[in-house]
Order: sequence, then C-alpha cells, then structure tokens
Amino acid sequence: MCTEISSSLCVITSLPSRYRDTKTYLPYANSYAYREIQRTAAQNYSWSPMLGCYVGPVGIAARGVPERFLNPDADTTRGQEETDGNREVNGTVETTPSTPAPGPETSTPVAAGTSDGAMEVDKA
Repeated sequence: MCTEISSSLCVITSLPSRYRDTKTYLPYANSYAYREIQRTAAQNYSWSPMLGCYVGPVGIAARGVPERFLNPDADTTRGQEETDGNREVNGTVETTPSTPAPGPETSTPVAAGTSDGAMEVDKA
C-alpha cells in the first residue's frame, strides 16, 4: 500500500504540512503554526510595508523601547527617574551601580617639528 506524502510546506515553520486551516486554507504542520495563522488572520500582528511582512504583535514594542513610542501622551518622568541609577520596583527602590567616570585624558604626543607645526623633511 502506498502512503501519500504532502507536497506542501507549512507557511510558518516550512516543515511538511499535515493539516490545512479551514478558514484560510493555509497548510500548517503543528499547533504552534496553527496558532500563529489564527493570530495573523485576527490581525493581531502589524504589517510592515517597508519589509513586506508581518513584524510583531500590535501595541507591543521591543524591550528597552520607551513607553512614549507607543503612547506619545505617556508620562515622561518615568524615564527621567531611572536615569539617576535608581528605579522603583514594587514599592522598593533598587539601586544600580553606575559606570565609573572616565579617567583624565592623556595628551597625544606631537612629532617634533618647527614652531609653526610643519614637519621638517630630510633631503638626503
């Protein structure tokens, strides 16, 4: 008896697909891929015209991105409070070690030359 092998690949994982979504008819290989297809169909991801693909969840920024990136009316004092090396977490203040100040600058040695700064050339 011959077993039929699927020639289509999962649109999320690129694995051989075993299933097909009933709403979008997209092939998928596992539950993770199915969940991502459902999230994309529900428009939970943002489309990037520059990249030509979906880039991430709507309303969620990458770690370290300021709050005002998503909400321009956000309170800007939060970012200023964290710049002094202390931040408040669950009512307690955590201090973070500050980086040491740079040492005194050392001057770069200057090549010996004439008083006007031009260097003498040996003509031998």
